[in-house]
Amino acid sequence: MSREFDHPPSTLPGEELPGPVAIAVGSELANLRGHVGRLVAPGFEPPPRLVVAVEPEKMGALASSLLLIEEIRPVLKAGCPRAPRLLGVLWLGEACAVEIVGVPADEAFSPTWPLVLGGSSIVIDACASENGALRAACEAVELTQMSAERLLGEHLDVTSPPQIAQLMRAAIASVAQIAE
Repeated sequence: MSREFDHPPSTLPGEELPGPVAIAVGSELANLRGHVGRLVAPGFEPPPRLVVAVEPEKMGALASSLLLIEEIRPVLKAGCPRAPRLLGVLWLGEACAVEIVGVPADEAFSPTWPLVLGGSSIVIDACASENGALRAACEAVELTQMSAERLLGEHLDVTSPPQIAQLMRAAIASVAQIAE
């Protein structure tokens, strides 16, 4: 039996499906490319890696939002949804890329954090509450950790591709400033 919908099943009446969001355009894109070169951790090869720590139940929403950013290329394997994993690669053109890795910010997963923290450029803490174990893990490998709220100036909604794009831009710029 077939069902007819007046609107796509994934939306409510009056809602539009979100379209792709650009990470940056024009001179902003050129500036972003310039910053990416400073993100590679000493002793590591490009591409640099940004880690986003979220509650395990929000990892799927973050991955979906990333895929609605035009410059994000998906990875072929989805991986375990609750383990640290590569969520996508931010391609900025001219052989310039940044790996985006998601980390479940639950202490139960803390033994897996060193797998991705070493060699990363920054950890963006997108959790609703402070995570002392994650902070300690970052300090152990001398890695900068910043809260998403601090980078954005507002609470992060992981289901918002424009906010995720803004977060990526802010994180890249912040790490580049620290590296100078």
